Amino acid sequence: PGTARAPGDVGPAAGHEPSVANAVQADTEGLKKKKKRKKKKECRVVVNTTHCKYDVVRSCAADMGWEWDDDPENAECGNFNFFWTDTSVSMERVARLKGYQRLNHFPSMHLICRKVALSHTMHRIKQVA
Repeated sequence: PGTARAPGDVGPAAGHEPSVANAVQADTEGLKKKKKRKKKKECRVVVNTTHCKYDVVRSCAADMGWEWDDDPENAECGNFNFFWTDTSVSMERVARLKGYQRLNHFPSMHLICRKVALSHTMHRIKQVA
């Protein structure tokens, strides 16, 4: 009341109400505060190399910041994320895996990894198809 405005001036008089720019700035600051997220816990990856004779696997795990473990007890208990083995894997080991655990082999992989076995497998598939 009592403040002169120019024709077409629609905003509130200075000093009486916050400007639209201030209101928008306050809203965006509020959004910034709401967008702060909790920091994720660092994932600790443990590679079990109990059945591995190659040091390069341990070296690569260490280079990636992963921990490696050679304790056979931990291999049986399941205290690992990744199990590295140089030999084939039994179905029992695969059945004991938890959802987050991985192996570098799978059961019966010799059927596709050896030339003769792969040839026989491909021949059987061809007969079925």
